[in-house]
Amino acid sequence: MPNRLGVEWIGAIDGGGTKTASALLSSEGELITLPIAGGCNPQDNRSWEMELEQVMVHLLSSQPGLRAVTMGMPGFGEVRELDRAVSALVTAGMSRIGFIRNDVEMAFHGAFPDGNGLLMLAGTGSMAIAGSPSGITRVGGWGDTFGDEGSGYWIGREALGLASRELDGRLPATGFAESLCAALDLSLERDPLVLMGWAARQSHARSAIASLARIVDAFAKGGDARAIDLLQEAARYMAEHYAAGVKKGGLTADAPWATAGSV
Repeated sequence: MPNRLGVEWIGAIDGGGTKTASALLSSEGELITLPIAGGCNPQDNRSWEMELEQVMVHLLSSQPGLRAVTMGMPGFGEVRELDRAVSALVTAGMSRIGFIRNDVEMAFHGAFPDGNGLLMLAGTGSMAIAGSPSGITRVGGWGDTFGDEGSGYWIGREALGLASRELDGRLPATGFAESLCAALDLSLERDPLVLMGWAARQSHARSAIASLARIVDAFAKGGDARAIDLLQEAARYMAEHYAAGVKKGGLTADAPWATAGSV
């Protein structure tokens, strides 16, 4: 892209568990989106520093006159040791122009500039954030070990569990397991444990498992009963997030709400 001298720019980074997006906005109103990078969640991605550094370098080299960059980082504000590592990397890479906040809080303020409403996030993970004059409250976002119900990762993990139970005979065979393996280009005839091998080969298992949610969605649209049941269960979990967010945030039942994430 051509450099434009004399034009001031601000940047934004939207980090996530699966991908990291970034963009530039000029003082003249021009918007430039930059290439998508891998996920930068330090809680589950050993390559998060490399991915985030790549995005920062791209932003800094794209246009002169970059004045500030707001960064929405997954998990920021949750684990102090990781927050310090993120802050150190951003300070080293962007000096004083980088400003960090939690990625879901950043999405919340984008949806509700006045700070009043409820944001439902279902991406790789899941969370709800409620805002009112009394402040911001969060529900969910506990991570994939014992939380993130209704998220892409949760749907993918449950899909693998349902498939394994079908293959064992612990659930009636409906063709769900065979369809899932076929969608992943895996042969059950050559290896009945092929799903274990698929999971072991993933360099970033959380993102790979979350990507299965799209396959489940396609199955549900095609009428697969097991996929439909799974998505309905995910929806029930997200409804729990909504109800708890409204109550915990002191919102009324008619409070505005919005969604975010790829699920």
